[in-house]
Amino acid sequence: MRAVQAAAPQLTAALNAAVPQLERGGRLVYVGAGTSGRLGVLDATELTPTFSWPPERAVPLIAGASGPSGRRWKEPRTTKRRASATCRR
Repeated sequence: MRAVQAAAPQLTAALNAAVPQLERGGRLVYVGAGTSGRLGVLDATELTPTFSWPPERAVPLIAGASGPSGRRWKEPRTTKRRASATCRR
């Protein structure tokens, strides 16, 4: 609880910056590796049925995977260039 309270100003600033972007049609990008990546895919998948969020505006990225199926890329980890290219799509 103390850690969350200590980070409250940064969390508030992040939300204040994100909300206007999302209201203008921005995308919600989830980035993770391993379990955190899988949880990001799960959360992104649930946005549409739960909140009517457009599926094309939820972008889950998992290090070392080509998509939600979990199939591996040739590289063992997602490169910064590949992740940047995916986010620009």
